[in-house]
Amino acid sequence: YMLTAQSGNTGGLTWAEAPSGGLVKVAESYSTSEVSNVTFTDCFTSTYASYRLIGMFHAVSSGTKLELNYKNSGGTLSGANYQYLAEGQRIDSSHSIENAANGNYADGGGFELTYNLDDSSLNSPACLDLVFYDPRQSTFSHKNFNGMISHYASDNKFYCQPIAGRYKDSGDATGLIFSISSGNIKRHDVVIYGLTDTGN
Repeated sequence: YMLTAQSGNTGGLTWAEAPSGGLVKVAESYSTSEVSNVTFTDCFTSTYASYRLIGMFHAVSSGTKLELNYKNSGGTLSGANYQYLAEGQRIDSSHSIENAANGNYADGGGFELTYNLDDSSLNSPACLDLVFYDPRQSTFSHKNFNGMISHYASDNKFYCQPIAGRYKDSGDATGLIFSISSGNIKRHDVVIYGLTDTGN
């Protein structure tokens, strides 16, 4: 329950039932050891239509990219079907701000979430806040996501980038695979939530 101000109520606040919408944790992964990839199997189900992912990744090798692929029981979803666009900015030590854009209309390797990752210390992870829409394709025929990514890069600049992506082919996805373009993931911390009241 929650306190609310009801219309026409001159006697103050009234207790009312809280909204039912919220987040339900469906998957998580945490490690301070190196791994070749971070895979979530069956994190997307028919229970929810939309999901929110909060995560941090640190790469072993500098100048690399954080990449993302959809997967299902048949393996990684492949083909030149990964569309994405990141349009953000970056700032350097002289306080100069520059545009920082990245995208691909038909990438066969997956979504490129970041580039120029820094491996110099543990204070420069890539930080992700992403929402995935209808990955099981219960309502629409393509899978979409959008969100925000920030990270300190190997060019000694701090990046902040809104990003959106779409897998432009049919076939549902039940999971995700995160990997680095070269080398391993040094450490990571990721949680995925299902958004209640989405879907049927």
